[in-house]
Amino acid sequence: MSETSREWPRPKIRPRKAELKNDQIFETAARLFYEKGYAATSLQDLANAVGLQKGSLYYYIDSKKDLLFAITDYAHTFFVELTENAKAEGGTPLQTLERMLLQHARFAAEHFHVTAAFYNERSALSDEYQERIVATRDAYEASLRGLVRSGQESGEIAADLDPRLAVFGVLGMINWIHQWYRPGGSLSPAEIAATLSRQAVRSLLPRTHTD
Repeated sequence: MSETSREWPRPKIRPRKAELKNDQIFETAARLFYEKGYAATSLQDLANAVGLQKGSLYYYIDSKKDLLFAITDYAHTFFVELTENAKAEGGTPLQTLERMLLQHARFAAEHFHVTAAFYNERSALSDEYQERIVATRDAYEASLRGLVRSGQESGEIAADLDPRLAVFGVLGMINWIHQWYRPGGSLSPAEIAATLSRQAVRSLLPRTHTD
């Protein structure tokens, strides 16, 4: 299990075979939502894809919205943990920012089906849960802005950058991964993450660091 992975929700009864099928259901649902869109994907489509009768899906889930909730919560939990853990590891503001962007980019590449659902399909969730997702996003972006400001104060980050726009810029590079990434390309998710996070950080450096 990589550092960007976590468990999917589990059924109440947990024999190993059920856990494997459970994970397959969530992973396959994320892929179908990515390929067909949430609205166009039926539970019958999912049942066919994982080799179950439609009724057997209810051993693992309550509804299609339950699936979408779990998929977006998978990403939601990652961003919460990333924000909580980043500063505890120490380092300068720029080092902490680069570490966060690297982990973010790797998650986006390794779980591109999941990140696509998080960014593209959350409007299908309840208002309460959408508010929770937006609050997490806002807290994450605020943490990044704080690191940019701290980096500006220490001289690591260009003083003439607007922190809000700087964060939008670097996140734009990373959050777009799910639009173009395909498995089996010449670069691994780890290599893509390293390249994009490095490019993002370089865009923030004072001019004397990039000349």
